[in-house]
Amino acid sequence: MNDITVLIPVSPIPSHPSTEVLEETIQSIRDRLPDSEIIVMFDGVPAWNEQYREAYESFTHRMLWKCEHEYGNVTPLVFDKHSHQSLMVKEGLKLVRTPLILFSEQDTPLTGEIPFEGMGKVITTGYANLIRLHHEASVHPEHEYLMLDHEPIHILDIPFLRTRQWSQRPHLASTKFYRYIADKFWDDEPRFIEHIMYGIVVDGDYDEFRLHVYAPEGTLVRSLHTDGRRRGADHYDPTAS
Repeated sequence: MNDITVLIPVSPIPSHPSTEVLEETIQSIRDRLPDSEIIVMFDGVPAWNEQYREAYESFTHRMLWKCEHEYGNVTPLVFDKHSHQSLMVKEGLKLVRTPLILFSEQDTPLTGEIPFEGMGKVITTGYANLIRLHHEASVHPEHEYLMLDHEPIHILDIPFLRTRQWSQRPHLASTKFYRYIADKFWDDEPRFIEHIMYGIVVDGDYDEFRLHVYAPEGTLVRSLHTDGRRRGADHYDPTAS
């Protein structure tokens, strides 16, 4: 499917200089989207993560070599200062020439069967702006109040739950929609996108956002979490990514 461009933001984590976490995620995407361009966005090192600089720079050099010599259709985008998800994605969107994007953090590999072609049609025909690939088997009870549906609805024969919950877990989205929210809601401060959008969506008009969760029969799990903040850390560091 050539209608999707993948955006992966990368930042320092304790397991660097190992490339294992990111490579696992890239491979999970390439297995399902063999022809899609993958844009890997390498963030600059923030002041509070200075202790990771040397390992992160070594990791980045290794990944740049892989992008050049091992991977096909993987484009690196390197930032010289800390830009975080919001500013990196703003720049990454300038390179996108497809109607759809897949966003995935570096430690959230995909799993299971995912009907990307059908989901893409749900978005391009206007039923949804964004479809999230869930990371738990079912909706957490504390999140039920954010769901418009408590049983899946079918759109173009694909099951979904409509939601008012923004999550930065892997999701397929309209490129036009992402550009719209970036222009309207994101300022020039480097931030997690979820921290910007969560309250806006909860309090906003559902039709402005039209968020869906892919809800297949059985387990909802279609993305994993290899937890880049913990892997390789002597002590858990919540600032690591």
